[in-house]
Amino acid sequence: MSEQGVVRLATSAMGCRFEVVLAGGPEPWLRAAGEEALEEIEEAHRRLTRFERGSVVYRVNEGATESLDDELFDLFALCERVREACAGAFDIRRSGSGRIVLDLAARTLAAFDGATVDLGGVAKGYAIDRAATVLREAGIASAFIHGGSSSAAGIGLGPDGEPWRVLVEHPEGRGSVKVDVSDRCLAISGDQQQAGHLLDPRTGLPCPTGAIAVCIGTSAAACDAWATALAVLGSRPSALPHALGSILPSTEGWLTEPPSLVLRSTKPCQTSTAVRS
Repeated sequence: MSEQGVVRLATSAMGCRFEVVLAGGPEPWLRAAGEEALEEIEEAHRRLTRFERGSVVYRVNEGATESLDDELFDLFALCERVREACAGAFDIRRSGSGRIVLDLAARTLAAFDGATVDLGGVAKGYAIDRAATVLREAGIASAFIHGGSSSAAGIGLGPDGEPWRVLVEHPEGRGSVKVDVSDRCLAISGDQQQAGHLLDPRTGLPCPTGAIAVCIGTSAAACDAWATALAVLGSRPSALPHALGSILPSTEGWLTEPPSLVLRSTKPCQTSTAVRS
């Protein structure tokens, strides 16, 4: 559907709803680029789901040694870097045990000693990164993408000339923050929608009720992974790259690093609610 020069499209993938909002050009051109971006998201789902036979993750979990293209190898390498940096607060191994082996020379992935892989904590971000790349290559200068309202990326400014924004509510009702995501990515992790949903990979136990964290950067996949680690840790670790921003709840509201991440504007957030047509 479209309105006043804005095209809104959506699809279902990875157990959630992905939406794309595009502006700044003729509707047929925007729609074609948006459809291509959604196809990229759907392809990411097919490759990364652990539930469908034939996906990369399914085959690895069945014991195969899987050859990876550069993009997927970089994704798994990112996951390993984050796991090591946060001492296991983020881990794509479902049980937190066994071994995942990335062979740099052969560009392969394999799981050993009972390890199984679940990319649920980073796949949405990866899909959004791929979709954003498609849009930029098509020349789109104004777009917003989100997956399940927890991972998002903005391109340029919104159709009103204001930044694309994401509103984050405090889990204990201590106010909200608006985050500028124009030419940036954001990920939110926590159990605010489903108690006990967020597990600590180091113990296998649920994190405390109300755990939530926001990570902001230039890669939605990296933000996804680090948002999970931040929510599990409950604080910003020294290992978090300085290029990534963080927002964490406190008893008085929010702890934001750097403070400039939070917008004070009272203008409404850009949102996407339409269905794919």
